[in-house]
Amino acid sequence: MRPALELVRRLPRFVTVGTPVRYSVSVRNTSGRPVAGLALEERLRQTYPAAAEFARRRPRATNWFDRAVGYPDWIDWLRRLRAVEVAPAPIPPLAPGQAAELALELKPVHRGTAVFEGFGVSRSEPLGLWRALRDLDDEQALVVLPRIYPVEWPALGGSRHHQPGGISLASRVGDSEEFRALRDYRVGDPLRAIHWRSWARTGHPVVKEHQEEYFARHALVLDTAAASADEPFEAAVSIAASFTVAERGADALLDLLFVGAALHCVTVGRGVGTTDAALRVLAGVRPAPPESFARLAEAVTAQAGAIASAILVLQRWDEARARLAAALAALDIGVRVYVVAERVPEAVDPALAHGARWVLPETVREALACP
Repeated sequence: MRPALELVRRLPRFVTVGTPVRYSVSVRNTSGRPVAGLALEERLRQTYPAAAEFARRRPRATNWFDRAVGYPDWIDWLRRLRAVEVAPAPIPPLAPGQAAELALELKPVHRGTAVFEGFGVSRSEPLGLWRALRDLDDEQALVVLPRIYPVEWPALGGSRHHQPGGISLASRVGDSEEFRALRDYRVGDPLRAIHWRSWARTGHPVVKEHQEEYFARHALVLDTAAASADEPFEAAVSIAASFTVAERGADALLDLLFVGAALHCVTVGRGVGTTDAALRVLAGVRPAPPESFARLAEAVTAQAGAIASAILVLQRWDEARARLAAALAALDIGVRVYVVAERVPEAVDPALAHGARWVLPETVREALACP
């Protein structure tokens, strides 16, 4: 079976875990004879977990044999690494030169990047016991965003802070086009502040003087110090993604901080960065070593003087994490703490509590609905 077909896939820009979508594939018969009885399926790239990472998993099988062997967990892990599932679709009979539009259903099952390596075109024999299959190459990638839950940004108090240099300096992404005035160049002014048109008109260097602003800045801190990307870790990423898209007000900036291979700080709001960009970063976040939290806490503390409130999404609760929450609260910063765990402890030392909220992976929606 070698059908001459021209296939064009039209994927969305991105999809979100838990939200099925439909996309289209154009099929055209480029041969000189009709084709019929064909089916189309997607060929997804399969990656595999490292042996050490798989060994650190929390088994989800219910019987002792499956827990010992690990086969159900292995199959489920491979499914999650593919990131999406696509149901096959029948191709209608096509005359020579005829085209058709197929609608395929895509189910995002895990955040990450799904790689569509190509198509499989198949035909079953009359009894349906065997299939002839032909692979057609057509590689595309699709970003799968974390699951997002409805949540309102909490009223945590805190105050607006002076951001020296305005948005441009506060966000560290370059100069803002908003400026207060033009003035003559002074020794020490950065070259990027030069207003070239005014220099050309006046004959001497002129710089833009930025407007210094007061606005609210919020920190969203994601603790990535986890043994593996299991249910609590994925729930923590979903909580961070949900707050990333939550409404914070027109004059607010959000700093998403976490540690991966390096320390990451993604700023969203006021034209500095987009929510989509932050969600794409969260789609690829991976667990970090246990010692990574010390680096994260140091970064949050270093910029505490500029933030009004902070949401901490943590993998566990210990003295180091309680110390960070207490240090932020002592600076009159509104703090809310979510600790994602497989079970809620029976008792917590009141000296370390700091209003921490325990969240089970299966109760994220209910936990975020609480004001």
